[in-house]
Amino acid sequence: MSIRRLTTGFRALYGASVMEFHRRRCLDRAATLLVETDWPVSRIGHEVGYASPSNFGYAFRRDRGTTPVRFRRAHS
Repeated sequence: MSIRRLTTGFRALYGASVMEFHRRRCLDRAATLLVETDWPVSRIGHEVGYASPSNFGYAFRRDRGTTPVRFRRAHS
């Protein structure tokens, strides 16, 4: 199977590219950790694969429409 066929099939099945699917899964995990733990936001970002807290905060806000801290407060 070619890479092109695999990526096209993945997009058809999941409605997103492999990278987008992975990013969403990481941010879903981060949302769960924000609600279920008292870990600092920087640790959660690191746990889900972001090298810096600012990159994590930017990605989370772009995806969820709010910052990780505000998300945690709203779901506590």
